[in-house]
Amino acid sequence: MIRWSATLWSALYALVALGWVLGAPGYPFGPSDPAAHLSPLGGVPASTSAPLLAIGMALAAAIALLMSRGVRTGRPVLLTLAWLITAVLALVLNDGRVLMLIGYLPIVLVGGPLGLLPVSAYLDKFDGPNLNQFALVLGVLLWLAATLDYQRRTADACLSCGVGPRPMPRWARPEVAARWGKWCAYLAFLVPLAYAVTRWAWFGGFTLGLISEEFLREGQQNGLWIAGAGLGTFAAAGGLLTLGLVYRWGEVYPFWVPGLRGKRVSPLSAIIPASVVAVIVTAAGMGVFVGLVGRVGFSEFIVNPMTFFPFWGLALGAATVAYFLRRRVECGRHEDRVLVDL
Repeated sequence: MIRWSATLWSALYALVALGWVLGAPGYPFGPSDPAAHLSPLGGVPASTSAPLLAIGMALAAAIALLMSRGVRTGRPVLLTLAWLITAVLALVLNDGRVLMLIGYLPIVLVGGPLGLLPVSAYLDKFDGPNLNQFALVLGVLLWLAATLDYQRRTADACLSCGVGPRPMPRWARPEVAARWGKWCAYLAFLVPLAYAVTRWAWFGGFTLGLISEEFLREGQQNGLWIAGAGLGTFAAAGGLLTLGLVYRWGEVYPFWVPGLRGKRVSPLSAIIPASVVAVIVTAAGMGVFVGLVGRVGFSEFIVNPMTFFPFWGLALGAATVAYFLRRRVECGRHEDRVLVDL
């Protein structure tokens, strides 16, 4: 099913995009989008972007179909196009609103019953453009899975872990991946922690020189810093979980996990959520980074933790890859091959 996933998703999206070209309502991009400032297509009229989107998705479906059939002719070209499509879906069409909606969910669940935050206002955010962003995140993950499946099948490699007949490159060896993966995990921990510290400080009444006193008081009056502190706490907790990709408790459940203490952590239970978060954080980070360029001074740009959001997402993605490379030796389908490579 994985090999057909990108084909089905791209074909369906191409049909929906064709409907938009023909005048169907609900086009999620363009100046009419309430969050157009977050999207690279926000300033492009639908009359221009909708046909390009429909054609692009149709071509993507054709490429995915060739991969699903295991076509080996032109393999380097197909792989290059597949990775390019995945990158466009993740960094161009996806503008990071999914991260915002997921980030506010714990705050709404806690603050809603207490009357601190209106649940109805949060639910209203799940409109056509925002639901389209969730569809795009799904598309990124399906394209990623289908591309890896094609790359492994056409290289006669193990479909579970990717080990093939060729020796592993040095950077992919478990002991080497453990070293560079640790630095990536530390970066993916520090960036959200820095973001959290600023939100906690603003909640406590400290500007840190990043905002004006007037803006600080305004946020205190309208409850903005309550939400900010919640987002910061959620981000910091996510960053802390990232360290599980390089520490022992990411492989064996620690004592503080009820009912699972001492049991082996399934690699996919860490890889899948980490990959999802890496995709949405990188997309959101690119949107924030581009939005800050030219709007703030250089000094404010450098000290703003949100400037480094793209590095958070990329570092998390790299740490996830390193975790996979370390743990794929557990795959029982190629013991002899692993021993030779190690």
